[in-house]
Amino acid sequence: MPRTGLYRFHPQQTSTSYTYTVRVESGQAVATRHDSGCQTVTGYSITEYESDPMLWIKMVPPEDQPIVIEQACKLLHGRPDNFIEHRVIHKNGQIRKVRNTPVVHQDAHGHLMGYSGIVNCVPSEG
Repeated sequence: MPRTGLYRFHPQQTSTSYTYTVRVESGQAVATRHDSGCQTVTGYSITEYESDPMLWIKMVPPEDQPIVIEQACKLLHGRPDNFIEHRVIHKNGQIRKVRNTPVVHQDAHGHLMGYSGIVNCVPSEG
C-alpha cells in the first residue's frame, strides 16, 4: 500500500557538513539556527552564532563576501539559487573551502517563509 503525506528532504550530513535554517519575515532574516555540526566545519559553536548574528559573514574572507552576500539577497527575495563555493576562516585560523547548498521554503500561497541549507567542506585539491 502506498504511503501518503509530506516527505521532507533531509540531506545526508557528515562530520564535514552542517545544516542551517533561516526564518524570513517581510524580506528580512529574523532568526537563524545552525546545527551542532557548525563547530566541526567552522570552529564556532551554536552559542557563538547565536550571540553574533553577523558571524556567518565575518568568517568569510573579504574577497569572497560579495558572492555570499549575493546568494543571501537572492534567497531573501525568494529566488532559489544553486550552490556556491567560497572560503571560510575557521576559528583556528585555517582557511577552508565550503559548498553552501540552499533550499527556499514557501507557504501554500507562495510567500517566502525562509530557507535552509547544508554547508559541506570541499576537499582540497592536490
